[in-house]
Amino acid sequence: MTKQIKTIIIASLIIILFAGAAAANDVGKATIKLVTIEDSQPKTVETTLTFPQVKFTKVAPKIQTSFNPTFNLAPKNNLGDSLFTASLITLTALNFADFYSTSKALKIPGLAEGNPLMKSFVKNDLLFAGVKIGIAALDYILLKNVYKKNKTAGWVLSIVVNFAMSYVVANNFKLISQAQGRI
Repeated sequence: MTKQIKTIIIASLIIILFAGAAAANDVGKATIKLVTIEDSQPKTVETTLTFPQVKFTKVAPKIQTSFNPTFNLAPKNNLGDSLFTASLITLTALNFADFYSTSKALKIPGLAEGNPLMKSFVKNDLLFAGVKIGIAALDYILLKNVYKKNKTAGWVLSIVVNFAMSYVVANNFKLISQAQGRI
C-alpha cells in the first residue's frame, strides 16, 4: 500500500471518529491508536482526543490534515515489454489491413476468400468486421497472457503470427494488383 493511500485511510478514520462522536453527542475522551509500518519498522502513535459538548446548531471545528501526495513517474515496464506491446498493436493493425484488403478484393470479379473458415463471414461486411475485431482482440489478450507467463514463448508466437498476417495482407494486395491489371 502506498504512503498516499495510508494517509487517506488514516485521515478518513479520524474523520469518522469525530463524526461518530458528534452524532452520538458524546462527551468525553476518545483514544486513537494507529500502527503503521514504514521502512519495515512498526510505529505506534497513540493520541487521546477530548471532545467538547457538541451542539448541532454550531459549525464543527475544521479538521486539519497534512496530505503530501507523491508521484512515481518512473517507467513501470522495460524496453522488452514496450516492444512486445508494439508487436501486439502491429498485429491488430494487420488484422484491420486484412479486413480492408479482403473486402476490396471481394469486390473484384474472379477473386474469392481463400480461408475456408472465413468464407461464411465475408459475405456480410458488418459480420466480417465484427469477426475481425474479435480475432484482433482475442489475439491481443491471448498473446499478452502467454507473454506474462513465458516471455520467450510470447515473443515467438507474436513474431510468427505477425509474419503470417503480413503474408496474408501482402498476398491480398498482390492478388488485387494482378486482378486490376487484367481488367
